[in-house]
Amino acid sequence: MNEQQDKIHPKAYIKGHDVTKRLKEVTNCHTILELSSLLNISSSTISTWHQRELTPYEVILRVHLHTGAALEYLLLGKGEPYPEKSSQYEQNMDIKNKKIANIEHFQLINGELFRCKRLIFDHDYLYKLEVTQPLSIEYRNTIYVIDRSVTQIVAGMYLIDMEDFYSLNTIQRLPGRRCSIDVLGSTLQIHEDDIKVIGKVILEINKK
Repeated sequence: MNEQQDKIHPKAYIKGHDVTKRLKEVTNCHTILELSSLLNISSSTISTWHQRELTPYEVILRVHLHTGAALEYLLLGKGEPYPEKSSQYEQNMDIKNKKIANIEHFQLINGELFRCKRLIFDHDYLYKLEVTQPLSIEYRNTIYVIDRSVTQIVAGMYLIDMEDFYSLNTIQRLPGRRCSIDVLGSTLQIHEDDIKVIGKVILEINKK
């Protein structure tokens, strides 16, 4: 071995619920029962992954070989599931001499995000809104354009992850690293470490 060769260090592989969420996404399974049936394993096995924070390497490789989903996405939680089929924000198409941005789109249903066909937005308008990492979420007949680069809470509506449950909430930062969050019309106070901010809502589009 060449002594000057860079060492291969261990990676920070995702575990438990994070793995299951990605496996469900790339296999289009909505429930644990659907996923366990598809993979021909028991639901108790998946529960063990969650309880013990395990990384099921063989299952991940099997799903990768079957679906073509990127290992970096399934094992590390980085990038997109199908990068070769995806367009980056900067890689804009030109249709009828109009710049457009092809951005990721999800439906929010019962606390889960389901990937849908990507949406096309006017690139210049997103630039005017100063959205650098756009994401669109459809929830209750409204499409929310979210900037994933904004993960620090100040005030406004945010897409958050609370114990693997996604929601859109109006949040206000308070002293002492606490936040005031609106939940179904009721205001609660929580510590900022209790939630993970995915991004801030920049634009709302109501569907009639």
